[in-house]
Amino acid sequence: MKKIKKNILIVSPGFPRWKGDYTHPMVYNLAKILSNYSHKITIVTLHYPKIPLEEKMDNLKIVRVKYAPEKFEILGTEGGLIDDIRRSFFCKILLIPMLISFAWQIFKESKETELILCQWIPTGIVTLPTKILRRKPLILHSRTYPDTIFWKLIYRILLPFSDGVIFNSKDNKSITDKLYSHPITKVIGSGINISQFRNKNVKRTNSSTCKLITVARLVEFKGLEYLIKAISILKAKKRNLKLTIVGDGPLRKDLEKLSRQLEVENLIDFVGAKNHYEIPNLMWKNDVFIISSIIDSKGRTEGFGAVILEAMAASLPVVATSVGGITDIVNNENGILVPEKCPKSISNAIEKLITNKKLASNYKKNGLDFVMKNFSDESIINSYNEFFLKILVRHNIS
Repeated sequence: MKKIKKNILIVSPGFPRWKGDYTHPMVYNLAKILSNYSHKITIVTLHYPKIPLEEKMDNLKIVRVKYAPEKFEILGTEGGLIDDIRRSFFCKILLIPMLISFAWQIFKESKETELILCQWIPTGIVTLPTKILRRKPLILHSRTYPDTIFWKLIYRILLPFSDGVIFNSKDNKSITDKLYSHPITKVIGSGINISQFRNKNVKRTNSSTCKLITVARLVEFKGLEYLIKAISILKAKKRNLKLTIVGDGPLRKDLEKLSRQLEVENLIDFVGAKNHYEIPNLMWKNDVFIISSIIDSKGRTEGFGAVILEAMAASLPVVATSVGGITDIVNNENGILVPEKCPKSISNAIEKLITNKKLASNYKKNGLDFVMKNFSDESIINSYNEFFLKILVRHNIS
């Protein structure tokens, strides 16, 4: 693959607040991969309280957009920007100064930019002034679904303005194509830091207790209520197990209450959100990884599920629900797919891994092989560079 070196402006409403922060690691990982393979990267993102407005994180220039007095800069702090807007009228009010400030900062930072890579299609709203006035090529990166009438309208407006669209899964592309089928697209899954999760010396204890782990924001589409109900089923079967739930969000109290109602609170540890550098150690201490995502009441679901790749890289067998972009990752060879919203299916899959050690071992090996083959840094950068070149050629940028 031809090596190219470009000034790329990444626009994202969310980005880690500090190195190792648990929020939006997939955007950081992508920026790092692009930077490591010769591109000069600037990220424009939203400001959080007590975080510098501008800083260097590794080789990445981070510019954070101030849009309100610091104590009111709360967008994206509780389970994600979309969840904040849907839940809070005050957050809806904050959208106006945020959009104006965001658009202005992008315009200022884009003078030397050769390519704008916009994370999440609706964020394209704040990149349009720069694209039109500076005539910069714009790539929209679709990480989520158009799940309401309003967002579907936004997608229909923004997609024709873009020069290309990158989807994080085939399912995402299929759903979005029904609104507007862009002529220049590519499906590229989210990259991860594989070396961070590899530990050839990890030795899991042969304890009689099967240790389960999930890593998820505590929001509706993560489907954690169904996982908790699955634990209740396994308890009734007298299976010896322990579930660790890593993550936080607006549903934490409700989920803790459910665990008490089902009398499984002693089998579940809600450990809260963790620094991303702590996640590998937590995975290495467990035996099975579970992701129980659903299509929620708003139509929202798992765009991709990079945490599954992290679990596979950590040599964990995976149980996952068959929704959204998850099916791009998990198949019959490298994990167990189960229907959404079905605690019995989740419990049966976990029980199968508990009782069949050979099957669990095969999933560990095949999962790791799948990640190493398809999601290495080299594989990811080649896919992006190939797409970048296609866009740049059309703009006569060498």
